[in-house]
Amino acid sequence: MKICSNCGYENIDNGKFCSECGTKLQNSPKFCPECGTKLEGNHKFCPECGFNLLTGEATSSQNDEIEDEEYTETGLVEDSSNSEEDTESEKVYAFETVDFDTIDYNDLSDYTMDELDYIEWHIDSYSDFDYRKSLRILVRNEMGKRYFMGDGVEVDKGKAFELFMKSASSGDPCAQFILGKCYEEGYGTEVKKQTAFKWYKKAAEQGIAEAQEALASCYTYGVGTKIDEDAARE
Repeated sequence: MKICSNCGYENIDNGKFCSECGTKLQNSPKFCPECGTKLEGNHKFCPECGFNLLTGEATSSQNDEIEDEEYTETGLVEDSSNSEEDTESEKVYAFETVDFDTIDYNDLSDYTMDELDYIEWHIDSYSDFDYRKSLRILVRNEMGKRYFMGDGVEVDKGKAFELFMKSASSGDPCAQFILGKCYEEGYGTEVKKQTAFKWYKKAAEQGIAEAQEALASCYTYGVGTKIDEDAARE
């Protein structure tokens, strides 16, 4: 299938234009242009580094880094040495407080956001790709939940959406269900009922009970799909 870069609709492989919005479809890249990871199937985001494969744009966190560099180079930041030193010391402290050998990736609630950043960085030290991917999903889901709820950080549903999108694109069913809710309600993105239905379906097929209930509701009330009472009962 080909994923439309404009509306996210999943089209047939040989389609030239999106059947939902009419946008010309592009072939999916075989390798991530940002990190070089080989891509299997169709992805909106690189499962390894999170690069947006549809738009070719950096994520918000990457854009923030670029903007900071531009401000510094143009002299708009007159004296940031103290704040930079403070931030760096906080990061060093976060790194020193993490015992990577005792991390329980199924319960990351006791770690700060800085510590979670370091934990995600540390994951790259593992050689097994599938193992790295599974751990990264757990970390990103925890960070996404915190941005969504404002737990220890300011509420930022846009960042939460990006993190859940990365996990969902890597095949995580919990993130797929949350992404469906984001598209249905407009959390951190535009409301797209059909896209919400598709993510609900992906999560439901992997056994997520909440997604199965949401999918049944979609079939019952025609949310993102045609009303189908038989499918709703299944």
